[in-house]
Amino acid sequence: MLRAVFFDLYGTIAGFEPGRFEVQSQACADFGITLTPEGVLKGYADADTYLGRENAMHQIGSRTPAQKTALFEEYQRRVVRGSGVEVSLETAGKIWRRIQQIPHGLAPFPDAAPTLRALRDRSLLTGLISNMDT
Repeated sequence: MLRAVFFDLYGTIAGFEPGRFEVQSQACADFGITLTPEGVLKGYADADTYLGRENAMHQIGSRTPAQKTALFEEYQRRVVRGSGVEVSLETAGKIWRRIQQIPHGLAPFPDAAPTLRALRDRSLLTGLISNMDT
């Protein structure tokens, strides 16, 4: 008998608003860089794999500020590279800092609330699991 349903937050219940492509495009435009939606998806896939490997070797939260800066410069370089654009780590760092200035956050997907209500109406427990730190 099913008693509980657990959901991952990002990509299941909510996503970035504005979306990753919009935020990346806005930040990169300041540096004369044009991205494609497909390229951003490809770049994030590579960057997220990189970040996961790095975090497994040395948790991000325990890194020094300089180590975190270097990590996210490389992360951003990989995101941009997905659209076939090569940038230096210095430029990638500038883009990353510009992204931090663009207002963005998480917003629930349109089907999240109705789905959670339907589960509640069936007396199922629901839980949220996330590895996001915000």
